[in-house]
Amino acid sequence: MITAKLSAVDKLQRLVQWVGDGQPLTTNGHLRLADARYLVETLHTGDEEFAGTHQHHQRVRSSADLWNLQDLLGWAKTARLVKVEHRRLLPVKKNAHQAEDPQRLRNALLKSLQTSPKAYLGRYHFLSYFHEDADLGHQAMWENCPTEAGGDPVPVAEIAGAVWYALIEHDDDPPQGAHLKDCQHLVQRDVTYLLARYADLGVLCLSQDKKTVTLTEFGATWAAEQFNPHAFELRIALDGVTHPKVWRRLHVPDHWTVDDLGRALEDVMGWHEGRGRLLSIAGRTYADQWEWQAQCEARAVTLDRVLEAGQRLRFVYDLEEAEWRHTVSVERRFPQPGLLFPARCVDGAGNCPPEDCDGPDSYARLKLALADTGPDRGEKISYILGYDLDDDFDPEAFTTTAANARLRGEG
Repeated sequence: MITAKLSAVDKLQRLVQWVGDGQPLTTNGHLRLADARYLVETLHTGDEEFAGTHQHHQRVRSSADLWNLQDLLGWAKTARLVKVEHRRLLPVKKNAHQAEDPQRLRNALLKSLQTSPKAYLGRYHFLSYFHEDADLGHQAMWENCPTEAGGDPVPVAEIAGAVWYALIEHDDDPPQGAHLKDCQHLVQRDVTYLLARYADLGVLCLSQDKKTVTLTEFGATWAAEQFNPHAFELRIALDGVTHPKVWRRLHVPDHWTVDDLGRALEDVMGWHEGRGRLLSIAGRTYADQWEWQAQCEARAVTLDRVLEAGQRLRFVYDLEEAEWRHTVSVERRFPQPGLLFPARCVDGAGNCPPEDCDGPDSYARLKLALADTGPDRGEKISYILGYDLDDDFDPEAFTTTAANARLRGEG
């Protein structure tokens, strides 16, 4: 796990600063070893001995062997701070403001812990019993964590035990025999890792022997905001697009900010380039880039203050070119069982148009070109978009699984 020489916020902030406009990767998609050694020493990841940063010889052949650094990179990807494209490590530009502000960065990292096991299990995410029902595991963990700042410490083993019993009780096909004990050990490990992440972000405080945990003052405030069991159900429709229509039904926590909602709308629809967005709610405009005041308000105003059932909002994506317009209907506000509730797509239809398709008219022409079986089909598509489109693009394609993967930062 990550050492405590620097906080997680410090490490991720320095990592994003180092990435800058982009850093090259090897043919296998890994950091170059010289870059990895620099990061190990700069970020104090705990890999110093293996990286050979304090010796005169090399102990590893690939940065993939520097496990703590890889876990940190995985967390940065899950939090949508960096991404890998064309064998380069790149910043996610639409989230750049988060890395610039420590509080916003901490909030982004906290949100990633709620939505993806990769954020706290790193290289072990594929070997876990906890991640089979992470929402239930989170709920059981927080129900057994301390409830008041500075209160009596709670044993980590007690919290892990409660999570284990919650998971096993709701498993229709629970592990048996020796596998049962193995899964129990995995849950103990996973809960310990998750608690350590929360401790590194200042929500919890682990004892020196890591056997007990208490709630911090910041943690008490954060928990009070997070554990609001209500959500909004929204229906988002892409205006001017038919055959097929493109729409989504989305559940979002009512304590989220307008900026959180804007990013979720991009993700659930399938927009991914971060080309600027704005939301118009009750006559007020909120934006992620456009004017400073609109940005500040979007990051400060929570949904429970501005939304109500029956309301309609305007959402516009790609402010400089296509200006894709969406109608967002607030269908209801409802009690949401559980503590940490992530955004979820529960229904929808139609694929998101390609990013470089300049509006509904252009997309209609593109769909005609896609249906063309003639020899100049590829040329027609390239003329419309300016590049060759993947052969597997299907205007009808949509699954809630893919939409929720994007909401979790995995798509």
